[in-house]
Amino acid sequence: MDRFIPQTETCPICGAKGKCHIHAYYDRTITDYINGQKITHSVCIMRVMCDSCNHTHAILPDHIIPYGTHGLFLVLRVLTEYFFHFRSISSICEKYDISDKLFHKWKALFLKHKKLWLGKLIDSS
Repeated sequence: MDRFIPQTETCPICGAKGKCHIHAYYDRTITDYINGQKITHSVCIMRVMCDSCNHTHAILPDHIIPYGTHGLFLVLRVLTEYFFHFRSISSICEKYDISDKLFHKWKALFLKHKKLWLGKLIDSS
Protein backbone atom coordinates (compact mmCIF):
# COMPACT_ATOMS: atom_id res chain seq x y z
CA MET A 1 0.00 0.00 0.00
CA ASP A 2 2.96 2.33 0.57
CA ARG A 3 3.63 2.28 -3.17
CA PHE A 4 0.03 2.97 -4.19
CA ILE A 5 -0.31 6.33 -5.95
CA PRO A 6 -3.98 7.23 -6.52
CA GLN A 7 -3.15 9.89 -9.11
CA THR A 8 -1.78 7.23 -11.49
CA GLU A 9 -4.79 4.91 -11.31
CA THR A 10 -7.65 4.43 -13.77
CA CYS A 11 -11.19 4.66 -12.40
CA PRO A 12 -12.93 1.29 -12.82
CA ILE A 13 -16.29 3.04 -13.28
CA CYS A 14 -15.65 5.76 -15.87
CA GLY A 15 -12.17 4.82 -17.13
CA ALA A 16 -10.63 8.23 -16.39
CA LYS A 17 -6.88 8.00 -15.82
CA GLY A 18 -5.11 10.17 -13.28
CA LYS A 19 -8.30 11.58 -11.76
CA CYS A 20 -8.31 9.75 -8.40
CA HIS A 21 -7.31 11.26 -5.08
CA ILE A 22 -7.38 10.07 -1.47
CA HIS A 23 -10.84 10.70 -0.09
CA ALA A 24 -10.89 9.05 3.36
CA TYR A 25 -9.80 6.11 5.49
CA TYR A 26 -11.80 3.62 7.54
CA ASP A 27 -11.00 0.68 9.79
CA ARG A 28 -12.00 -2.83 8.87
CA THR A 29 -11.89 -5.82 11.24
CA ILE A 30 -10.34 -8.98 9.82
CA THR A 31 -10.43 -12.40 11.47
CA ASP A 32 -7.47 -14.79 11.22
CA TYR A 33 -6.29 -17.96 12.90
CA ILE A 34 -2.72 -17.81 14.23
CA ASN A 35 -0.91 -20.36 16.39
CA GLY A 36 -4.11 -22.30 16.97
CA GLN A 37 -6.12 -19.27 18.07
CA LYS A 38 -8.73 -17.16 16.38
CA ILE A 39 -7.73 -13.50 16.38
CA THR A 40 -9.19 -10.30 15.01
CA HIS A 41 -7.28 -7.22 14.04
CA SER A 42 -8.08 -3.85 12.55
CA VAL A 43 -6.81 -2.80 9.13
CA CYS A 44 -6.85 0.79 7.88
CA ILE A 45 -8.46 0.94 4.42
CA MET A 46 -7.91 3.85 2.02
CA ARG A 47 -10.80 5.21 -0.05
CA VAL A 48 -10.14 7.16 -3.22
CA MET A 49 -12.51 9.36 -5.19
CA CYS A 50 -12.56 9.90 -8.93
CA ASP A 51 -12.80 13.59 -9.79
CA SER A 52 -14.35 12.67 -13.13
CA CYS A 53 -17.38 10.65 -11.96
CA ASN A 54 -17.30 11.22 -8.15
CA HIS A 55 -17.38 7.50 -7.37
CA THR A 56 -15.39 6.31 -4.38
CA HIS A 57 -13.41 3.08 -4.25
CA ALA A 58 -11.87 1.15 -1.35
CA ILE A 59 -8.24 0.20 -1.95
CA LEU A 60 -7.81 -3.20 -0.33
CA PRO A 61 -4.50 -4.86 0.51
CA ASP A 62 -4.01 -8.15 -1.37
CA HIS A 63 -4.77 -10.32 1.67
CA ILE A 64 -8.28 -8.93 2.16
CA ILE A 65 -11.24 -10.44 0.34
CA PRO A 66 -13.79 -7.81 -0.77
CA TYR A 67 -16.89 -7.72 1.46
CA GLY A 68 -15.45 -10.42 3.73
CA THR A 69 -14.38 -10.36 7.36
CA HIS A 70 -11.88 -13.21 7.13
CA GLY A 71 -8.39 -12.81 5.71
CA LEU A 72 -7.25 -14.57 2.56
CA PHE A 73 -4.66 -16.65 4.41
CA LEU A 74 -7.29 -18.04 6.81
CA VAL A 75 -9.52 -18.97 3.89
CA LEU A 76 -6.61 -20.68 2.12
CA ARG A 77 -5.66 -22.52 5.34
CA VAL A 78 -9.23 -23.82 5.68
CA LEU A 79 -9.39 -24.90 2.04
CA THR A 80 -5.97 -26.56 2.23
CA GLU A 81 -7.24 -28.77 5.05
CA TYR A 82 -10.23 -29.64 2.89
CA PHE A 83 -8.49 -30.24 -0.46
CA PHE A 84 -5.69 -32.30 1.11
CA HIS A 85 -8.25 -34.32 3.10
CA PHE A 86 -6.71 -33.40 6.48
CA ARG A 87 -10.16 -33.02 8.05
CA SER A 88 -13.83 -33.39 7.24
CA ILE A 89 -15.88 -30.30 6.44
CA SER A 90 -17.66 -30.47 9.80
CA SER A 91 -14.34 -30.80 11.63
CA ILE A 92 -12.87 -27.86 9.72
CA CYS A 93 -15.92 -25.71 10.45
CA GLU A 94 -15.74 -26.57 14.14
CA LYS A 95 -11.98 -25.93 14.37
CA TYR A 96 -12.17 -22.51 12.70
CA ASP A 97 -15.57 -21.55 14.12
CA ILE A 98 -17.21 -21.03 10.72
CA SER A 99 -20.54 -22.20 9.34
CA ASP A 100 -20.95 -24.90 6.72
CA LYS A 101 -22.55 -22.27 4.47
CA LEU A 102 -19.51 -19.97 4.78
CA PHE A 103 -17.17 -22.89 4.04
CA HIS A 104 -19.02 -23.65 0.79
CA LYS A 105 -19.05 -19.96 -0.13
CA TRP A 106 -15.25 -19.86 0.30
CA LYS A 107 -14.82 -23.04 -1.73
CA ALA A 108 -16.88 -21.62 -4.63
CA LEU A 109 -15.04 -18.30 -4.43
CA PHE A 110 -11.69 -20.10 -4.48
CA LEU A 111 -12.61 -22.22 -7.49
CA LYS A 112 -13.67 -19.05 -9.32
CA HIS A 113 -10.52 -17.04 -8.44
CA LYS A 114 -7.85 -19.65 -7.70
CA LYS A 115 -5.23 -18.32 -10.17
CA LEU A 116 -5.41 -14.85 -8.63
CA TRP A 117 -5.43 -16.11 -5.04
CA LEU A 118 -2.59 -18.56 -5.49
CA GLY A 119 -0.58 -15.88 -7.25
CA LYS A 120 -0.96 -13.62 -4.19
CA LEU A 121 0.14 -16.48 -1.96
CA ILE A 122 3.28 -17.02 -4.08
CA ASP A 123 3.99 -13.27 -4.13
CA SER A 124 3.89 -13.13 -0.31
CA SER A 125 6.48 -15.88 0.21
